[in-house]
Amino acid sequence: MELLSDHIRALRSKDKSNISGYQELENSKVDELFEQLKELEYDVNSMRVRLRDEENKTKALITDISHQLKTPLASIKMSHELSLTEDLSEAEKQSFSETVTKEILKMETLLDELVKLSRLENSMIQIHPDKIGLKDTIGEAVSVIFMKARAKNINISFHMDNDINIYHDRKWTVEAISNILENAIKYSPDNTSVQIRVSPLVSNVLIEIEDEGIGIPAGKENEIFKRFFRGDNAIEMSKDGAGVGLYLSRSILEQQGGTIVAKRKLQNGTIFKITLPL
Repeated sequence: MELLSDHIRALRSKDKSNISGYQELENSKVDELFEQLKELEYDVNSMRVRLRDEENKTKALITDISHQLKTPLASIKMSHELSLTEDLSEAEKQSFSETVTKEILKMETLLDELVKLSRLENSMIQIHPDKIGLKDTIGEAVSVIFMKARAKNINISFHMDNDINIYHDRKWTVEAISNILENAIKYSPDNTSVQIRVSPLVSNVLIEIEDEGIGIPAGKENEIFKRFFRGDNAIEMSKDGAGVGLYLSRSILEQQGGTIVAKRKLQNGTIFKITLPL
């Protein structure tokens, strides 16, 4: 083992005179071995960096998930304890019971988002594009959030002259677009509208989703796509959600060679511009 170690060190330093029996080796073989050792060293160092990055990502994800779960768990615990108080009326107990049920439903939604996030962070979500029509994909995305839009009397209009066949993963593209639509509905007042427009470009297809909601604070156009980001006005208007949907949407679209940006409207509302390659 020591002899091999000496040989490797000699090869790396190119001090071939220190290698016992060097005269019997061909120069080309030694040079080839030296290049292989350099490649191995590079691969090992790259692997070390990747492992360190993955470890940091995992720690950050666990911390974020823990933080996201603390609030609903605390609310459930408090409501449950208060509902057991003897001096409460039946109506008050019923109210606390309903609060617990509501918080549990929120947690189910939150956990579903966190599972998708965890899979994405660990490359467990695999994108498998097929060349298929985009119209049905957007139609499925609309159907996912249709009842939520109906509950707020929000009209969804879809403008697309002709269907366009592009390479995309229908399942995950539906996920990405429906997240954006759900965000538009969640932060829009009742009796407003959401427009979806599709236009072919030279090498991409443009999908625009325009709402009449609370809009984006100045300077936060890129921040909204960060993991767990929620603006102050969004928190005040709706306590649902973990700030994961737009992050997932961007990641899914980018994995397919697409892009997404958010543009503030002059008055209330936001326009999301999505591109996917033709």
